[in-house]
Amino acid sequence: MSPVLKNGDRISIVAQPPRIGDIAVFQRGGMFYVHRVVWKWDGFVYTIGDNSPVPDHPVYEQDILGVLEESPHKIFAVCSGLFRICVYHLKNFLKTII
Repeated sequence: MSPVLKNGDRISIVAQPPRIGDIAVFQRGGMFYVHRVVWKWDGFVYTIGDNSPVPDHPVYEQDILGVLEESPHKIFAVCSGLFRICVYHLKNFLKTII
């Protein structure tokens, strides 16, 4: 989640429904994940790590433990995360037509 978070950072979360752009905390397979919310639809939340080109599997909204309190780098990270998702989907689309 760099540049917003670095390994070893302590975070504080708020128990509230996530909005697009929020950094959500959820648990899957015994591990905690702290990833950005990029889409919500039909009870599911779609997340991605800010430095990952591939989105995560959808999470049920009720499985979100909370969202990270404000970060000074939020706007930059949202833009870079959404850009990576667009590039990822564009590359997959181009593979299907070429």
